[in-house]
Amino acid sequence: MTEEILQFVWNHKLFNLKQLETTSGESIVINHQGYLNQIAGPDFSEARITIGQTQWVGNVEIHTKSSEWMKHRHQHDEAYNNVILHVVFEHDIEVNQQNGETPKTLCLEGLIPKHILDNYNRLKFNKEVIPCISQIREVPSIIKRQALDRKLAQRLERKANDVIEIYKKSNSDWLQTFYTLLAGYLGQNTNKQPFQELSRQLPLTLLLKYQNNRFQVEALLFGVADLIPEKGDEYIEALNKEYHFLKHKHELTEIHSMWKFGGIRPPAFPTRRIAVLAAIIQDIRDLRSTLIDSGSVNELFERIKISDYWAPRFTFGSKPRNGTKTIASSLRELLIINAFAPYTYAYAMLTGNEDLKAEAIELLESQPSEKNSIIDKWKEIGFESENGADSQALIELKTNYCNTKKCVFCGIGKSILSKEL
Repeated sequence: MTEEILQFVWNHKLFNLKQLETTSGESIVINHQGYLNQIAGPDFSEARITIGQTQWVGNVEIHTKSSEWMKHRHQHDEAYNNVILHVVFEHDIEVNQQNGETPKTLCLEGLIPKHILDNYNRLKFNKEVIPCISQIREVPSIIKRQALDRKLAQRLERKANDVIEIYKKSNSDWLQTFYTLLAGYLGQNTNKQPFQELSRQLPLTLLLKYQNNRFQVEALLFGVADLIPEKGDEYIEALNKEYHFLKHKHELTEIHSMWKFGGIRPPAFPTRRIAVLAAIIQDIRDLRSTLIDSGSVNELFERIKISDYWAPRFTFGSKPRNGTKTIASSLRELLIINAFAPYTYAYAMLTGNEDLKAEAIELLESQPSEKNSIIDKWKEIGFESENGADSQALIELKTNYCNTKKCVFCGIGKSILSKEL
């Protein structure tokens, strides 16, 4: 028995509600169970409960055993003086509040249907990567759809809050925020930190002074990144010369992060991705405006071209190969899904623009589904990911619910827990 399942049972009134009594024999009628509290303090707030002849309004605290009240030291915390009902599975001792009062106690032992506890244990102790894998096909499609819609909203909001944190650290500059966000996602997990450090060390305001000179933008980015070889081909020699001039002019210093090349595919090498960033800088204002004004991001991407030197290369001095100046579709999708949509949603949150929130979701829906092991696993059990919105929702569901077995907080899990098999 866990507090988690008791909270679920209480929240959804999944127990015998007839002739309820406190441990001291007073009748109980649950007019409203209250609202689950996601922060510190009692588990449920604003509950309305009639005990005897009196209707009480206040908090509800839930424990597996009454004695956990004392273990958690609630008897010393005045925040628990407003607990109108202590709900437990096992009543082992009487407890006191900080004000000396004894809270009314309801014991749920024997009141919860066996199938709910069996379903919970089946999910909680299942060793499959998706705990409900053997039962999920029985869940109605509408419940699955609703669960994915909620997970998408949660993921977008969480990512948007990360964008807002960048915004605060960028002196409330939306364009600098966009640049830092883009840089981080160009680095992906392997080089995200050094890319973000590069964006802080080399602010966009300086790069925009050279916006119309791609070579100088590349010199600044590669130079501050400390990635230009001392010697090499004609491009390398010229880049070195240009960077040393610009370094002296703007009193620049290099970052000292460890760029990683191992274990990643050549198109994701930091040298190649910095060349992509340099290409985007030339159109970054238009790109950002397109997002906020609901224009066609894909059309704008078509005009962003990688420079002649980097189009056929992934590293400095490497032998040219057949390449294209256009940014790869897979990278476009990565940026749109992970950077552009959250950025748009964050902007909408801070400006109160509900229509723009919908645009952010539509932007995800316009992209193909991501392809990875998580999406493959969902596909095995009948979940088709039709677009980027679906894949983001499924990733959120797997990483933040299935992996941690938060089944009681998932619409699909709730459906399975409540079902009598």
